[in-house]
Amino acid sequence: MTDRRTNYYNAVCLVAALALLAMFSFGQVSFNDFFWHLSLGKWMFATNSFLTHDIFSLAFSGKLWLNNTWVFDGLTYLIFSQWSYVGLGLFRFIIFLSSYWILLKVMLIKKEKSGFLFALSILLFTVPVIRNF
Repeated sequence: MTDRRTNYYNAVCLVAALALLAMFSFGQVSFNDFFWHLSLGKWMFATNSFLTHDIFSLAFSGKLWLNNTWVFDGLTYLIFSQWSYVGLGLFRFIIFLSSYWILLKVMLIKKEKSGFLFALSILLFTVPVIRNF
């Protein structure tokens, strides 16, 4: 009887965690730097080169500049150009899900009884923070 109750409890926690991940993944995209990254990715694919000088800034136009997010910029542009916001939400959901799956596996490897509950509590506290990145 106890195993049945534990399985039910774990299933309810899993459904709640997936619902939270989906809610935050398909929520509003943080617009702080979103269009900046899209512009950099679009420029990168339009010119088939990496940006080495700042061309989007008024104050530092033409200055030597290193784009340390070129992989993210290119990936964001490719996903957005093909599937718009839905694709970005799905990409965020996959990233979130894989991150928490790894966390859950680490907790279960340690054989802690409260591993799933601990992973769920970390999910509740970290998703609102990381959803803006």
